[in-house]
Order: sequence, then structure tokens, then C-alpha cells
Amino acid sequence: MTDAEYATWRVRDVAGYSNVLADRGVPPERARAVASRELDTLLPEGPATSGMTLRTLEHDGAAVGGLWLCTDGAPRPEADAWAYAVEVPAGQRGRGHGRTLMLLAERECHAAGPRRLGLQVRVNNAPARRLYATLGYRTIERVLHKRLD
Repeated sequence: MTDAEYATWRVRDVAGYSNVLADRGVPPERARAVASRELDTLLPEGPATSGMTLRTLEHDGAAVGGLWLCTDGAPRPEADAWAYAVEVPAGQRGRGHGRTLMLLAERECHAAGPRRLGLQVRVNNAPARRLYATLGYRTIERVLHKRLD
């Protein structure tokens, strides 16, 4: 991922994570601040951050997906590496790009040493859940949430 691609990706990632937090009841301004702070903490040197891999997948000269992978630890004890983001724009889905990104993540892990790759997927993302299942990933935990207004 180039520095220019990173700048664009960072804006999109903060917005996306802010939306996830807002869906969980975090006020929008606080959600943006939390998302930005967490990204700054995880990627203090942007794409040059040690132990992090940021890739842009291109097909026929166009960006069709992106990967953010940590091969130097994971936020969960059952994994040695973590796929923080596997992204394929809506218009590019269903063409095998997600599979390509996950196989790339696995190759990066094999090269760097981790033997257990983890990721989190939203329960309403059935296509991604099916993809991960076909690649041999299994669900190890479900977290429930309820707004108490």
C-alpha cells in the first residue's frame, strides 16, 4: 500500500469503524475519536509500522480490495496473527477477491512465523462467513449485544 493509498484508506477505515461503534450505541463524535485513536495506536508509523502488513489488491489496473494484517501478535489469545481488515468494495464482491486476500494473509503469516490467524466477522456478513468457512476457519466465540434505552 502506497502512502497515498494509505491516506485514503485511513479516512475510510476510521469512518467504517466509527459506524460500527455508533451502531453499538457510542455517540458519533466519540466513535470517531475512538476509531482514530485506535488506528493511531495500532499503526503509529502508518504502512511502515513493524509487524503490520497493508496491501492493496489490484485487478486489471484497478484497486479491488485491501488487507490489513498483523503478523506480530493478536488481540485474542487463540491467535498469533490477526486480520484487522479484509475489504472488497461492494461492486467487486463475488469475484474471488476476498479469497485472494485471505490466501495472501495466510502466505504472509507462513513467511513471518505465525501459525494461527484470527479475524472477526460481523454476524450479518453471511458471504464473508461462508468464505471463511470454505477456507477452514471456524467460529470460536459469539458476542451478544442489546441496547438498553
